[in-house]
Amino acid sequence: MSKVFRLYREGTSTIREWNESPAFPYNSNARDTIEDPDGASAKNEITSIPSPFARIDLVKTAFKEVCRRATRDIRELEGDTIFHKMVSDTLDVGEIFFNIDKFKDKIEIITWNPSVMIDALKNDQNASHFYVADALQKYLVSDARTYNFGQLKNIYLLNYTNGPDELNIIGATSPSTLFFSGANSLEYIQDIFFANNDRPFDGDYVSLYRRDFDYIKAWWTLRKTIPGFSNLFPEIENYLNLTFRAISDQIIKNKLNEITPASTKDFSYIDVQSHQQSNQVEVLGTVLFKKKSSREIENEFTIRPEQSVAGVKPLVLPIEAGNKYASLQYANGTWGNTNRAPYKPKVSDIERRTLPYEGSTFAYLTIGDFLEDSIVKVPHSLNKKYFFDGNIKDVEQMTSFLLPIKPLYFKYFSIETLNSTMPDGKPAFEMESIAGGSVNVVIRIPIMGNGNITYIEYQRIYYAQRQADVSETQNSGGMTTFDFTGLVMPAIKFQNEDDALYTVSCVSTFSNQFNFDFYREGEIIRDIPVDCRNKEKGLFDFKAETYTIQNSNFDFIRVSNKGGVSNVIIPNFLTHQNLEDFEFAVDLGTSNTHIEFKKADNNSSDSFNYKDSESIFAEFFVQSFREI
Repeated sequence: MSKVFRLYREGTSTIREWNESPAFPYNSNARDTIEDPDGASAKNEITSIPSPFARIDLVKTAFKEVCRRATRDIRELEGDTIFHKMVSDTLDVGEIFFNIDKFKDKIEIITWNPSVMIDALKNDQNASHFYVADALQKYLVSDARTYNFGQLKNIYLLNYTNGPDELNIIGATSPSTLFFSGANSLEYIQDIFFANNDRPFDGDYVSLYRRDFDYIKAWWTLRKTIPGFSNLFPEIENYLNLTFRAISDQIIKNKLNEITPASTKDFSYIDVQSHQQSNQVEVLGTVLFKKKSSREIENEFTIRPEQSVAGVKPLVLPIEAGNKYASLQYANGTWGNTNRAPYKPKVSDIERRTLPYEGSTFAYLTIGDFLEDSIVKVPHSLNKKYFFDGNIKDVEQMTSFLLPIKPLYFKYFSIETLNSTMPDGKPAFEMESIAGGSVNVVIRIPIMGNGNITYIEYQRIYYAQRQADVSETQNSGGMTTFDFTGLVMPAIKFQNEDDALYTVSCVSTFSNQFNFDFYREGEIIRDIPVDCRNKEKGLFDFKAETYTIQNSNFDFIRVSNKGGVSNVIIPNFLTHQNLEDFEFAVDLGTSNTHIEFKKADNNSSDSFNYKDSESIFAEFFVQSFREI
């Protein structure tokens, strides 16, 4: 069977020697009638065109083809063709430039100055380099008008420094479409994220109107500031017009219509150092924009502190994936159901941390900032009358656990908050003894939220007879036994702190070494004197260390051993409302000591006595017959 081969659609199908072509001479209209045998759905990049600037032309053609389709049907601004892929990847390159501050640890900008670099190739005494330079020069001259090479100053290339090769160019600025993407597979880039957790160069092709509004605004502002924009970039001009049509939110359209050349104040410029020169990234002499850095990222994960916090409020991020927090607004869109923060970030300074799945340097908190790696078990029953037991359930007799809470919690919240309930009735902090002697600890941190979600819940199991295994990816707590007791005298909170005078005792064997630190409103109280009554072993193998706190109440005691394990003891003391003056008389007899006391304004005195409810000291643990 015979077949007529022709580039155009028109013409007779009769097979009769040579015919005159109705489409001659060939032009762009004839070229547009050529059908793609793959339906423009090819997944492999076009890489066979023998020109060093072929990619610039291909991206220009991709924008033109997408616009041609979208003009016919605005829904075709979206698609899965190779043209949509090139447009999406090019927009990804532009968005990386726009957010370059977030990716500076992964992306470097390399400046390529054609006049300098071509001359260097011509004059380095290498014949091969000379021919390359000569070819580049010819392309720049012959295509000067078509691709705006005549106004080209520099091309700025993006190098992904974490890539598989020494140099991994993923895209660059373009004198024809502002940006263009590379043709190589970039699937290895897994650690760069845009708004709504979109990842660049993946299989999800994203049009401009579905991207971050600030990025869209930057395109509109460039359109207003580059002289002759529509003539220099006709494909981009058409694409922006179609983008405007595709936007359904009239508020966003109104904002775009309000943009003027003065809107440049809403952005910063991209500085780059190269060959002992300091430049700003530009296209045809007009500088490009980057997002202005913000000292504060207000979103629904922002901590909702009870205490006054100086500076920026950090975010509190979930450590478990799922839909519970998926709809909460994060720094680059909603959190999503696959994101999860590390249990224990590598960077201890919260101000220098990098936000997960976003890339900005910004303060955030996670479970490792609120809970200790290990919990302390004590072989005595806690005196619940005077000390908070962490709402523990099912604890064994003659056993108690100190609270594995880090002091940072109290920078944001009071003791009362820790001992309270959340809006849904759940306790802010709770512990439960589970199988095998392990303990499950839950702490809930208030956040700004969205009305339905008002806190982040953290949970950690502390395993008996096991060392802690806590890292970015591990969340298994350990358990350590502290064998000690002690007391606080008096068992009250002073209304006037100038009257405060506490004596706190720690009693343990000589083989154990424990240290008490005292905190007030999240800050350690310094220079507390400590004395040891019996510094050497005597008849009994124990020592009593005594701390004296003057002119200050304290909120909690942080108990530490020499191995660095620390937990806290939190008193539940009532505030003493009324202070009265008393006078005491002490008779130090040979066999007995007698004490009398009276109010300062009374004449009669009484033998010193008090009820159980009026105890002047509070023991940490309930007395038992067991020796320490």
